[in-house]
Amino acid sequence: MTSISLWKRQLTYWKENYDSFQYRKHIITHLQKDMRIDSYCFSIVDPQTLCSLGAVTDEVINQLHGKIIALEQHPNTIDAYHDLWQHNNYFQRLSDTKIEDNYRYQRLLRLSGYTDEIRMCLPCGAENYGYLTLFRTEGYFTNYEAQYLVALQKDIAQHLKDYYYVVPTTQSGVYGNGCLIMNQVLKVTSGNEEGLSFMYYLQQQEGTLHLPKLLQTLYMKCHKEQATISLLTPIKDLGYFKVTATVVATKNTEIIILIQAATNEMITAHLMQAYQLTERESDIAVLLIQGKATKDIASQLSLSPHTVQDYLKQVFKKAQVHSRTELSWKLCGGIP
Repeated sequence: MTSISLWKRQLTYWKENYDSFQYRKHIITHLQKDMRIDSYCFSIVDPQTLCSLGAVTDEVINQLHGKIIALEQHPNTIDAYHDLWQHNNYFQRLSDTKIEDNYRYQRLLRLSGYTDEIRMCLPCGAENYGYLTLFRTEGYFTNYEAQYLVALQKDIAQHLKDYYYVVPTTQSGVYGNGCLIMNQVLKVTSGNEEGLSFMYYLQQQEGTLHLPKLLQTLYMKCHKEQATISLLTPIKDLGYFKVTATVVATKNTEIIILIQAATNEMITAHLMQAYQLTERESDIAVLLIQGKATKDIASQLSLSPHTVQDYLKQVFKKAQVHSRTELSWKLCGGIP
């Protein structure tokens, strides 16, 4: 097996030279050189909703993905990712459980020829940024292989967080008012030109004709909770988008998906969270973006100018910038 130290150097290199999809693809390709992996699903997720924003999968899992997502929401599933996350169980090996009692295994995995599975959450700090699922059709994953994966968990999670909060170089309004309607069998029944173009673009990014993973998971979560689900996501070469799923009151349980190009305000709030600014630091950053001078910020927030400067030093440090102009540019996502 490749040494962990070499693996970590490779992870850093891939992070610096490839986009999120290619990064995850490289990880899978190199893991397959170190251990037997017959199928896989590697998702980056929205930390607020835990919805997949896109996944690297093999063709077999692509075919099964709708069923996999449906079972994630089933009440009899005891090892769904959201349950693992809530119980701080970030690594689960199927062969460590009572397989005969495992609902997912009996309903899908066994019938699909799988004998073992590894599920790994990818937490960074208090939030989760991805799921790595590996499948085997013969035998079981060994303890050594499990420990090997856990040793890489922290580095991969940090990189997925960095990808999630990437600052786009452009912001496109091409898909700014998209709309899609999906039925209970995960089929898009209608949509406007912008919505369909958005879906086709995601399919192109995933290299598949199947429904994009983002839309699959949004539908399932919205349907299960019978509530509106909304998330902000960066899309490669397009910028940030707000995607919202809402239940339509019909007998066929349809879901309407709305796609909106994110406003500067949405992006700024998103990035301030990424840089872990406190409420007071965020207040000061917003006023700075508005062009307020230090004395004006101090007056508006009932602080001394010296205190404002101290807060700004912390903001600069967290955002890794050295000037007000650079901070304003970065917190607006690089969008004028």
